[in-house]
Amino acid sequence: MTNPDPINYGESLRTREPLFSFPTDDLTASDFTRNLTFKTYELSKNQIQAEIGLISPQEFRLDCLKNNAAVDEIIDSIKITPRKINGHQFELNVKHYHYVISFLKYLQEERYLTVNFNRLDRYMMNALIENSQRNGNIMTFIECTVNGRKEIIESLEDSADHSNSYQFMHRHDMFTDLTQNQLIAFYSAIIREGKCILFGELYGKTLTSLTIMTYFREDWPLVIVCDRDRQSHWSTELLFRLNKPSDEWRIKECTTVEDIYVYPEPFHDIMIINYDLYYEIKDTLSFRTLNLKAFIFEDQSRHVSSSRSWKKLSSCVEKGNLSKAKRIIFVSTKEGIDFNAAKDFYSLVKILDPKTFDDFEHYSNRYMEKKEPKRERNLFELEILLRSTTLIPIAF
Repeated sequence: MTNPDPINYGESLRTREPLFSFPTDDLTASDFTRNLTFKTYELSKNQIQAEIGLISPQEFRLDCLKNNAAVDEIIDSIKITPRKINGHQFELNVKHYHYVISFLKYLQEERYLTVNFNRLDRYMMNALIENSQRNGNIMTFIECTVNGRKEIIESLEDSADHSNSYQFMHRHDMFTDLTQNQLIAFYSAIIREGKCILFGELYGKTLTSLTIMTYFREDWPLVIVCDRDRQSHWSTELLFRLNKPSDEWRIKECTTVEDIYVYPEPFHDIMIINYDLYYEIKDTLSFRTLNLKAFIFEDQSRHVSSSRSWKKLSSCVEKGNLSKAKRIIFVSTKEGIDFNAAKDFYSLVKILDPKTFDDFEHYSNRYMEKKEPKRERNLFELEILLRSTTLIPIAF
């Protein structure tokens, strides 16, 4: 990131209107010129040096290194008082970012101050600001007491679209087995409308993802894509958690194309497909016309023997028909989301948040940088961006 060029005062005198009107009293033109030069000299000493840094999905830090009075004016004009760290260092909500930048530009362009400051990435800040309300709700939930979280979860029943799903989950005690970290992940995914990456090293991602998708039951049939040796695990977990006989829920482990289509019934409620089969059928017309809306993908870096991570799946996501999916969860180990290999999971985040991740050239230029320390700074920025839009750790 480069700082904007400071104002060239010599050029300003030739191209701008005078800083004050031409004198009409006893002053001569030479007197005015001397005064104007003196005024310009004074202004050239009046500089603002401000550093802006992102510290979380909700906050950025404004650190004023010079001309504190001008920055105090910015802070005083914000209705909600920001947190003061020390001296003239402030932490502000991301929703104030555009205002702060506009004020700095105003000081530069209208008051002719020399203002040096660094801008954060435009795409990222727009995404953070747009998700500010969602992230605020998630942070409120995280900071609540256990009873407070319980009340918020119970309020989900009021949703007209999902009340039946919630009542089913409550009847079958699906929330009882969730740890507080899993409950936070569940609520975060609900706030993000069931489109997220669920990742971490701890156990519980399977249960959490199934709980999320059960809340969005109206968008089933549900397709679960995993390694062949994980199909029985998902099937067992489903039968246990949903507490329903398989003949009622129509849960099917699919190993061949014939397993996918059921006649005379149109479809299964839940299909568990291995990756080899998914790669085989994903581009077929018959599979595309099923108009599937709910998917769970489990990453392939779970075992050394199948350590393919998301790299192969990314190509299939890119070319597949997942852009129309209404609910989609990628369940990943920490190895599956490697920030040093940002290219491998770009297709995933583009599916989940196409508005934020709509420009691969910009993404690659910024987050696939190879030079230090810019690389380290930008990867930190990418992690904050993902956590604020698509990424949900199973433990905080």
